[in-house]
Amino acid sequence: MARRAHGVQPRKAAAGHLQSLLNDAVGAFQSGDDERVIATCRQVLATRPGQPDALNLLGIACQRHGHVDDAIAALSQAAKAAPRNADIHNNLGVVLASLARHAEAAASFEAASRLNPRDHQIRANLGRAYAALERWGKAVEQFGLARRGDPRDVDLLVDMARACGMTGDIAEAERCCRAAIEAAPARPGPHKELAVILRKGGRRDEALAQIEFALAAQPESPRFHVDRGLLLSELARYDDAVAAFDRALALDPDFADARYGRALVNLLLGRFGAAWADYRSRESLRDPAVRDSAAAAGREFHRTPLPADLAGRHVTIVRDQGLGDEIFFLRFVPALAGRKAEITYRPDSRLAGMIERAGLVDRVSAFGGPAIGADYTGAVADLPYLLGAGDNDPPPPSIRLPALPDKVAAMRARLAACGSGPYIGVTWRAGTVGSDRALRKEVPLDGLAAALAGVPGTLVALQRSPPAGEIDALARAAGRPVHDLSALNPDLEAMLALSGLLDLYVTVSNTNLHLRVAQGRTCHVLVPAPPEFRWMAQGGESPWFPASPLYRQQADGDWGPALAALKRDLESLARHP
Repeated sequence: MARRAHGVQPRKAAAGHLQSLLNDAVGAFQSGDDERVIATCRQVLATRPGQPDALNLLGIACQRHGHVDDAIAALSQAAKAAPRNADIHNNLGVVLASLARHAEAAASFEAASRLNPRDHQIRANLGRAYAALERWGKAVEQFGLARRGDPRDVDLLVDMARACGMTGDIAEAERCCRAAIEAAPARPGPHKELAVILRKGGRRDEALAQIEFALAAQPESPRFHVDRGLLLSELARYDDAVAAFDRALALDPDFADARYGRALVNLLLGRFGAAWADYRSRESLRDPAVRDSAAAAGREFHRTPLPADLAGRHVTIVRDQGLGDEIFFLRFVPALAGRKAEITYRPDSRLAGMIERAGLVDRVSAFGGPAIGADYTGAVADLPYLLGAGDNDPPPPSIRLPALPDKVAAMRARLAACGSGPYIGVTWRAGTVGSDRALRKEVPLDGLAAALAGVPGTLVALQRSPPAGEIDALARAAGRPVHDLSALNPDLEAMLALSGLLDLYVTVSNTNLHLRVAQGRTCHVLVPAPPEFRWMAQGGESPWFPASPLYRQQADGDWGPALAALKRDLESLARHP
C-alpha cells in the first residue's frame, strides 16, 4: 500500500532568493515536474547544504523519479538537520518501505509518530511496516489508532482485517472487511480479503462466494483465480481447482502460486507424474528470504530429470523445507544411489548424525560449508522430479534412521519411570498460529481425551511447547495421568529413540511422526481437513505411510466420527495387542 509523503511546504524562515527557489520547487512538485524539483533543490543546497526543506523535497522527488539511493541520502540528511520534523522521518520511512527495508522503515515511522502522535497517516504507515515485519499485534494497534482519522478508509480497514486475521481475531477481521465492503461495495479488494478471513474460519462456501464476486469484477486477475482454486481444492472440488489454476497460468505462465497449488491438488489425487514438475514452484525454491532457498543461495539447481546412468557422476543434494519434509523426501535417495551416483548430502545439522549412521549417502557435508564440485545439484524435495517419478511408480518406503544406543537406554528409563506399558504417545497440535505459510493442525483436547479414556497403558505427551496447564487439562478430561515429555522435543536424537520405543503414537502430522516411521514403526494419524498432500484426498491409509491408520476430520470441521473410530481401534488393540 502506498504511503503518503508529508511536508512539501517550505518553512517560512527562508527568505529572499532562497525563498523564491523553494517556492519554485514546491510549485514544480505539485505539478509533478520532478526534474525541475531536483534541479531547483540542488540550487538551494549549493548555497545552503543542510537546508532541510530542500533536502525533504529533493528526497521525495528523487523517489518519485526512481532515484531511490539519492532519495534515501537526501532524506537521511534532512532528518539529521531537522530531527524534530515528523514529516521528514515519515518520508524517509516511505522510501525505505518501497525497498522492503521494513525494519528501518518502522524505525523512521516510529520517530515520526513520537513527534506527531495524532497524525493518522503516519500511524497507518507504521502499522503497514509492522505488518511487513509480521509484528501483527503491533500492526493492529497502529491501524486502530489510524482509524480514528477516518473509520471508513477502505484500504485501512482491509489492512486491519489482514492483521487481525493473522493474530487469530477472526471476528474483528470479518467486521473490518464488512465495513470496507459497506463503504465501497464494488471494490474487489475487500471481498478478496473477506474470502481469506472466512477461509481461515473454515467457512469455505462463503469464502468462495466472496472470491467469485471479486473475480467477476476482475476476471483477468491471476491472483483471484488462484484464490478460487485454493478454495475449490479445500472443498474437494479438485478438477474445478485444477481448472482454476490452469486459468491463472494462462493469464500469467510464470505465476508460481498457481503452479504450486496445482501440484498440491495432483499430489492429493495421486497424479504424481503431473505434480512433481509443478512442485518445483514451492516457496522454498523461490523466496530469497528463506535462508537455504535456491533464490537466496544463488544455486543453479538442476532443472531436468537426471540420466538413468550416473556412474562416475557426483550429485549434491541439499536440504529443503522443514525437518519433517527433509526426512520424508530422503526416501528417494536410495533410487538415486541405484543409478550409481556418488552422493553428497547437505542436511539440517540436527539430522546430520542420523543420516551418517544410516549410510544413505557417500558424504554428509555441513550446509554452508566448503563447496564440493558436483556434476548435478538439487534440493531433496526435487528428487521425485529429478528421478522422473510417475503415476505408476509406487511411493518408496521411508528411510531408516538408527537411534543411538545410549539414547535408547535413557528413553527406556524415562518411560519406565512414567509407569508400565503399553506406552501411548500423544501429540495434538502442529503448525504456526496465524501463519499463511504453515498448515495448522489441531485436534480438540476434549474429543482426544474421550478417545484415550479407558484405553489401558501409560499416556505420554510429546506435544511441542504446550501452553501452561494444557497437559493437566488433557489428563483431567481423560480421567488419567498424562506424563509430560514435551521438553525432549529440541533433542531430535532423544525423540528418535523415544519414538521407536512407544507402543502406539496418536498424532497429527509433525516431525516426530517422521522420526517414528524412520524407526520402522506406524502411527495413528489425525488428519485435519483439508489434508496435506502426503495423506491423500481420501482413504484410511496413505501410500506414503502404509499400515498407519488415518482418522480424518470431516469437511464441516467435525472430529467426532474420526475420534470415535480412533477410540474403537485403540480399545481393540488393547484387547488384542
